[in-house]
Amino acid sequence: MLDRGEPWATRGPDPSEVLSPYTIERLESVADSDRLLVDGGAIVEEVRRDDDGCFEVRARAADGYELPEDESSTYTVPTRPILATGFEPTLGPAADCFPREKGIVQLTDRDESPTTPGLFLAGPDVTHNGVKFCFIYKFRARFPITAETIGRRLGVETDPLDVYREQNMYLGDLSCCEPEMCDC
Repeated sequence: MLDRGEPWATRGPDPSEVLSPYTIERLESVADSDRLLVDGGAIVEEVRRDDDGCFEVRARAADGYELPEDESSTYTVPTRPILATGFEPTLGPAADCFPREKGIVQLTDRDESPTTPGLFLAGPDVTHNGVKFCFIYKFRARFPITAETIGRRLGVETDPLDVYREQNMYLGDLSCCEPEMCDC
């Protein structure tokens, strides 16, 4: 696994910006074993198949990093590499419906556009109290909030959403979402 940084070495209160504790634990159990080589500070420049059917992955050091001297900048692997580049959140054609302030999407307390009523946002651009909502811990627990808001406006019974409250999957109280300490 090659990464231009070292996300496995970063800890922080907001799991939307660092690897989750569960992911770190799983990674550490196989990192630098015969099952997985982990190198940070490596930018992949080229991947090509050699005559043996293996793949050669050529990398260079990212700014501020040096690749280990005992390793070349070419990694040979027997299986096709997986490119996992992450993503930058984009709102696509709805971008103009969600105003931004200092790069942060502005939303109501129900994750609705303040300029386009009835248009809600779910995903990695949802931010409250200065904390981004990551998928695992937060933004999926916001789906019932959106469903409840829409249901009430349509006059639909929302009692079935109580099961989410009972399962602690209804994030209506945002006081646990503080920039310095995320309690999710």
